[in-house]
Amino acid sequence: MSLTPLKKVGLGAAAVLLVGLIIGAVARGPLVGLWEPWRLFVRWKRIHFRASPDQACLLSLSRSAVTATPFVVSPALEERGCVIDTPVTLLAAPLPFEVNGMGGGAGRSLALNCRFAKAVSEFTEQTIIPLTQKYFGEPAAVFYHNGGFVCRNRRESAFFLSDHAFGEALDFGGVRLKSGKEITVRNDYTRATVEGQFLREVVTEACKKFGTVLGPEYNNAHRSHLHFGIGFPGRCSF
Repeated sequence: MSLTPLKKVGLGAAAVLLVGLIIGAVARGPLVGLWEPWRLFVRWKRIHFRASPDQACLLSLSRSAVTATPFVVSPALEERGCVIDTPVTLLAAPLPFEVNGMGGGAGRSLALNCRFAKAVSEFTEQTIIPLTQKYFGEPAAVFYHNGGFVCRNRRESAFFLSDHAFGEALDFGGVRLKSGKEITVRNDYTRATVEGQFLREVVTEACKKFGTVLGPEYNNAHRSHLHFGIGFPGRCSF
């Protein structure tokens, strides 16, 4: 007897709940472990039951100061579970992008989930730009990043994909001001300077906007950037 789509979803959910509870609790601790079954289910659902593009989100982006274009994830990456709901290539949000420390305009775009791209653009416009004006008397001109969509596991896990693999995270490296002055997490975050104060307020405000925020205090892998992601609700380790 063939299974209906609804029954398939039910069986899939039961399987990932069991596996996620066991692996998540062992690998990450009981609290975060309880979150892993949902993440596993979402991953399974994304692969087998594709959601229609979020037209409301795309329309909202098109009416804002954001510059975005459609993005297609390759079939090879999707087979590995790296599936993005309503993927977009973000070109400016509203600041233009550059890879942190690369110069020359490298990394001028970010591939992200549309909903997360919208959140990033709102945070940039409502928090980052006003804070640069507050601390330095001039606006930010460039948003430095260390990457958005990347099909990989979490750095500390052999089992679970990173939020980056779903286009639901980016690594914020700092800003370049209109005058050319650079403020970066790598060079300024831990210093008792106005630049360090600015970055620490950015991360405090980010915790109000995003589910996961990780910084230099979390581990050595984050010494050069702040990780912003949809992620585990209320998980701020900076």
